[in-house]
Amino acid sequence: MILYPIVVKPSSILLHEVPAISLPRRLCRLWGLESGEKYELLIGMEKHSVTLVIHDEHDDHAFANECLVQQCPYFKPSLKWRIAFLPKLNQLWFGPIFAILSDHTRTEGHSLTAFLEEFIAYSNKQGCLTYVIHPSEWSMEKANATTYYNSEWIDTFVPLPHVVYNRIGSRRLEKSALVQGMMASFHSHHIPIWNERFLDKGEVHTLLADAPSVREHVPPSWPTWDEATLLQLLAEGKNAFLKPKDGKEGKGIFKLSFDEERLIVHRHTEQVIHFRTVEHFLRVFFFKNKQNYMLQQGISLMRENESVVDFRLLLIKTANGRWKVVSAIARQSNAGHFLTNIAQGGTFRTVQDVLSSWYDQSHASSQWTKMKQVAKDAAATLETSGQLIELGLDMAIDVNDHIWIIEANTKPSKQHRLLTVGVRPSTKKLLAYFYEWTVKNHLLKETD
Repeated sequence: MILYPIVVKPSSILLHEVPAISLPRRLCRLWGLESGEKYELLIGMEKHSVTLVIHDEHDDHAFANECLVQQCPYFKPSLKWRIAFLPKLNQLWFGPIFAILSDHTRTEGHSLTAFLEEFIAYSNKQGCLTYVIHPSEWSMEKANATTYYNSEWIDTFVPLPHVVYNRIGSRRLEKSALVQGMMASFHSHHIPIWNERFLDKGEVHTLLADAPSVREHVPPSWPTWDEATLLQLLAEGKNAFLKPKDGKEGKGIFKLSFDEERLIVHRHTEQVIHFRTVEHFLRVFFFKNKQNYMLQQGISLMRENESVVDFRLLLIKTANGRWKVVSAIARQSNAGHFLTNIAQGGTFRTVQDVLSSWYDQSHASSQWTKMKQVAKDAAATLETSGQLIELGLDMAIDVNDHIWIIEANTKPSKQHRLLTVGVRPSTKKLLAYFYEWTVKNHLLKETD
């Protein structure tokens, strides 16, 4: 089904005392619409009865009278929409409408500001209404939100969306009664929520380790562990990592190894501490919260001089239901440090730059192809946990050329642009998926 782009402008010329909309003659002729007739206007979940007026001014413009603008204040700015006519229902359909749930504060320093401004500006150009809803300001009865228009953030009343994309960056806020109540309200209105929740490291490990397609790429890990398991790993001469199950940006990670009967502990802060025994270490750091951490066996990764290198891949679901790698970057740690996270001092490199420094051209290409396939298999496995449409994966290659999945993130970072210019590929792919999903799940179902 074709959705026609059209700019809707407020008009003081349409003097009807009832809601009225004026559409270009070419669309009215195409759809067999008659001037003066009443039609139902469907905008998201809202329905309005309108009188149709035909005009010959602009083929890509529509005009809303003051009465309609009062009912639909989101027609007040001149926004581009997509429009279709559903003859069986006698409905004029406007959309798509996309809501981003976020704790965004509209400040320049917020990690999502640049992404949200880019995404909303791009979606408006494509004829999709996108807005941001904040848990403390949202009401299903009086839907109020913020959107980005003419390079400014504005508050506005909005129609309920076709789908909600969860970008809340705080696990605590996401689990709060306020947010859980919001999500329950969306579900009661049959509005799906994409990337509804964080996955902790233990849950990710369990899902991936049970999947035949990717289990060989999952490092040996123990979501539940004891001192004996940790001691055995270290006694075998292996490094061990203790990672907070709900951690992010590398914070709170411990790297452990034995050296001359001493336990050496590296922290994410680059602090190095020596302990006489594992028991002493656990007593100092894990007296109460051991089970909030996952134990993971260290891997002998490929390096650049004294630096650790891993790869961050961003995947987005496509309209045909498959996963696609839309961007990727290599991250290199500071020399002698074990974390590559940019927040911990890591630096970006291109994937091709790193792989070509390790392998010849054929081998580098082969490894990259394998890595992308493992990533897509992992995304398909993890989406069984909910309605995932976007996933960030941290991957690495060991000294034996084996590919490993290190981390998975259902709220991948949007703070860094990963060496792209213009509108980032993830923005384009995410909006394309939303557009196709809306057509399939709303318009085509209405016309069946």
